[in-house]
Amino acid sequence: MFCAARVHVGPITQEYWGVWDRQQKLFRQSSHVLARRVSLGADKVAVEDGDVSIDVPIRADDEFEVYRPQGGAYIWSRKQLCVETTAAVGLGSRRLRPLGTVLVDVAAGYHPRLTRWR
Repeated sequence: MFCAARVHVGPITQEYWGVWDRQQKLFRQSSHVLARRVSLGADKVAVEDGDVSIDVPIRADDEFEVYRPQGGAYIWSRKQLCVETTAAVGLGSRRLRPLGTVLVDVAAGYHPRLTRWR
């Protein structure tokens, strides 16, 4: 099982990745601010971080987008389903080629800028 994310709040970027190695019963994860260890492209997701490398191709079998206005602001998201994907995973000296289903969820929120403090 694999997860990767990148979050932008203003000029600050934080990224996260996590991978569960079912055979070894080991969860590896890392989070970085301003680093470029996670690559989120239109056709693949990749991680290069120390002794961990992950490459997941994205070939969507189905997808849809959602746009929701809220006053002068809005949110947007795109969901893609890749039914059968083979990843290339390197965990230290181990090399894995897991086959599975991928769900890609890309979202952006442009919320109202007004904040009230009490």
